[in-house]
Amino acid sequence: MIKSLVALGLYASIAFAGPCEFQVFGDARNGLQFQAHTQIAGLSIQSALGQLQQLALSGGYQIGNELITGKSGELAFIQMGSQPALVIWAKADNEGRVSLSLKLARGQKANPADVQSEFCDMLGKLKTGKEGEAIATAARTKTGAGRVIAAKADKLSAEIGAEVKAALGPVANKGKLSKFLIGTGTYATAGELEEAFAPLRAKYVGRKYQIDGQIYTVALNTITREMEFNLLVTPKRGLLGIKQERQYNIQNYQIKCIMAKDQAAFYSTLSEGNWVTVAGTVTEVRQDGLVLTGCRQAN
Repeated sequence: MIKSLVALGLYASIAFAGPCEFQVFGDARNGLQFQAHTQIAGLSIQSALGQLQQLALSGGYQIGNELITGKSGELAFIQMGSQPALVIWAKADNEGRVSLSLKLARGQKANPADVQSEFCDMLGKLKTGKEGEAIATAARTKTGAGRVIAAKADKLSAEIGAEVKAALGPVANKGKLSKFLIGTGTYATAGELEEAFAPLRAKYVGRKYQIDGQIYTVALNTITREMEFNLLVTPKRGLLGIKQERQYNIQNYQIKCIMAKDQAAFYSTLSEGNWVTVAGTVTEVRQDGLVLTGCRQAN
């Protein structure tokens, strides 16, 4: 795990020769960005990301989810304890290229030598062949990577929506008291909101869900031609559990499904108000909602 935060000056891009190349980007006042990368012939995407899950577990990180699409894949792991949490992104492709990257938030400082040591040590432990595949398979068993989580649309929306409010609330409220008292104050920037949101994106990207619920809207995307629908996520309220009216759906955390291309026949049967159970993978996590792609009928 990366050691504690220390004072830094300003850094330009620095490259270290060797099998693991390490770079530091940016201005420390904005939060530096670190990246390490290597290339290992014969190392598959699945093996690289699976082994990194094991290395991250051994290092005390919280594991996110892996997302493999075509010729590349990514995985997030999180170091809790700082505010906001440190999010490390691992990426791998089908040519054996593997990278680790970390972007610090404003006010966070880390010794580049510590980050270089951590990242290059992890990349240096990756194995090829059957040995690496065995480590990766065992790691996925421990982390539960790839498991499908059953969820109700309205409850999932409420759960993630509450997490978003908790993460962004302190930043969004920045300066509100001073504005109320003296009529002026500092607003949170888009960058600060994104920094606070980054751990949530790392937590949910790549998750696989089987979601049950009602359809709110159905629309064929006129630009991408993708088959999309939004789920009804209005909550039930009060002692009688009366559901909030449909027109208030947009006020809640949204859930959008983009259907797999071979699901056209199923998609043609859908309309507003239909009940559906679909399985898909989270590929986008936004501050106002998430997107699942590759969705298929699950019942």
